Amino acid sequence: MVGAVRLPRRVHLGNGHVVTVTLVSRQTLKDLNGDEDEPLEGLWDSDTRAIYVLRSLGSADRWRVYWHELLHAVNDLAAHDSSGLNL
Repeated sequence: MVGAVRLPRRVHLGNGHVVTVTLVSRQTLKDLNGDEDEPLEGLWDSDTRAIYVLRSLGSADRWRVYWHELLHAVNDLAAHDSSGLNL
């Protein structure tokens, strides 16, 4: 049986945008989200250009969360590019 495919560590989105991807604990996600009580599986941080994915998820769920957060990243970065801001 072939092992699960790992998430990328970084993604190049063009126009100089590089997003890092990190697997983290539930506590780290909670800390990154400002200690909100909302149970998160992932998070896009536009300030650090990083996607954080809950480490305890299975492979399929990690990929689902990764794609969800990557869409947030693409939308944020595209909006900033079209507004003339250079992040």
